[in-house]
Amino acid sequence: GAQPPIELLRQFMDYTGWYGRDNVFRNMVDVQMVAAMGPAGGGRNQVTGRYLRHFNLVSIVDVADNVLAGIFDSILKWYLKDTGFVREAQDMSGKIIEATLQVYKNAMQSLLPTPTKSHYVFNLRDFARVVQGVMLTTASSVPAGKPGKDLMCQLWVHEILRVFYDRLVDEKDNNWMLQLLKQLLPQVFDVEFDTLMQFVNKEHVEGEPPKELEIGDLRKLFFGNYMDPDLGGEDQPPRKYERILDIDALIGVMEDYLTDYNGMSKRPMNLAMFLFAVEHVSRISRILNQPGGHLLLVGVGGSGRQSLTRLGASINMMQVIQVEISKSYTVVEWREDLKRILRQSGGEGKPTVFLFSDTQIKDEGFVEDINNILNAGEVPNMFPNDEKAGVIETVRPIATKMGLQLESQLELWSFFTQRCKEILHIALCFSPIGAAFRDRLRQYPSLVNCCTIDWF
Repeated sequence: GAQPPIELLRQFMDYTGWYGRDNVFRNMVDVQMVAAMGPAGGGRNQVTGRYLRHFNLVSIVDVADNVLAGIFDSILKWYLKDTGFVREAQDMSGKIIEATLQVYKNAMQSLLPTPTKSHYVFNLRDFARVVQGVMLTTASSVPAGKPGKDLMCQLWVHEILRVFYDRLVDEKDNNWMLQLLKQLLPQVFDVEFDTLMQFVNKEHVEGEPPKELEIGDLRKLFFGNYMDPDLGGEDQPPRKYERILDIDALIGVMEDYLTDYNGMSKRPMNLAMFLFAVEHVSRISRILNQPGGHLLLVGVGGSGRQSLTRLGASINMMQVIQVEISKSYTVVEWREDLKRILRQSGGEGKPTVFLFSDTQIKDEGFVEDINNILNAGEVPNMFPNDEKAGVIETVRPIATKMGLQLESQLELWSFFTQRCKEILHIALCFSPIGAAFRDRLRQYPSLVNCCTIDWF
């Protein structure tokens, strides 16, 4: 089970150097090696003991449930209190965290990755995304009393569906998630699922017993901030992230957004707005609303992934950039395009969506660079020193204006990469057909870890 890269590194550890191509041994002086690894499994191989024996191992255990709940509960409690939510909403904080923890643990135990479901990988970022989604709502959207408590429960159900449910690929897993929610709501929130969510059933008559809801009914559960297109501009108050009850009005608003987009765009889109399209635009819009929200849209060609992303970006007043691939397009042009995108988002502060499709992958290095941007907000050593100095000078006045006392080049570069992580949104359109999708998810873990998945 020898792996060539490991054996090369082991040669350094054993003999403090390597032979060059000229057969002269090169001795490495004052070099210490620090390595990180995950446990074997899920595509990771066991590392040979002949190599590991050179290391002092430091094992990091999983965070205990009570510690995890304490961290997220503190964040959510602070947000609800600081932004002036009603007392009933503030009291829901602990229950929301407890229920999210149950969903997270159950998903990790029951929804295991297989060759056809290689993206069934869950981590703490998914937990954080649910909490982040709940924090999109504002105090003015939540009424006092029981309606406020119910609204917070409905919001939590919506966020769980967006983070965990949207990546599920078959009916069996969909039903598993529905049953888990039906079990958790009475257990944690002391409310029946069918009673709480009955508003999605338009045929329900007040006073009658609630109908048992199915998967199809949950398609009509919408929270979003796009129902008032006039808000959200430069001199306008921010839009409200709120529950949407009138689906016909929602489809009408989406058609208006599409008309506005076609009126301004050089490449108008001829789309028919129906429930399926509106669902995906709503999901895309929600992710683009979050700082550092990235999308992995999985579906076959022609399913509307790119068109709906353009519309979602237009709703959020963001610019979409897509690279133009030609026969002469190489890694050099690719890196220049990436620099331009990073300068625009991190340097100029323009909210940007980088739309990239798997049909544009001329070199696997493209995916590796995207993996780095998703994880760290930059591609290591991509900017030469003179260009790096130019970027630093661009962000220096911005940092000063924000009241940050950043002096060294390292601090200013870190500020630039942090802005890239927050302002740049990456939308990846991949097809699940064939082994390439599976291989890329295994080779580049940030494609799953740092993206919210929407399965078309």
